[in-house]
Amino acid sequence: MSKVSNFLMIIFLSIIFTHCTNENKAQLLGEWQGLSWVVEGQQSSRNAEAVQFSFLENGEYSGSWGDKTEKGVFSLDADKLYTTEEGKLKKMVKIEFTGSDTLVFHMNRMGTEEQLILVRK
Repeated sequence: MSKVSNFLMIIFLSIIFTHCTNENKAQLLGEWQGLSWVVEGQQSSRNAEAVQFSFLENGEYSGSWGDKTEKGVFSLDADKLYTTEEGKLKKMVKIEFTGSDTLVFHMNRMGTEEQLILVRK
């Protein structure tokens, strides 16, 4: 490929990537509540309904699970959601929208595959 073709391909991919990230952010904004928690393909006994998240336009988020709470900032990179809780290190989960009102967090907790399914409030 010529240098011009390579440059145009990079521009094209950057535009597509930016569009997907912006689209995911628009879908992510708002209030979410846990519906179910799946661990290694099996329904977990964890109380998913106690999980709540709020994502704001200004890049701030808050979350709670029972008596545990966190807040900080978030960013998106395609299908990866990065959250940085105040005073903590950045974390990442893969996200998937399965409709306009359902969000799945694909997580890896110490080598164990988990999915937290949330619905828009």
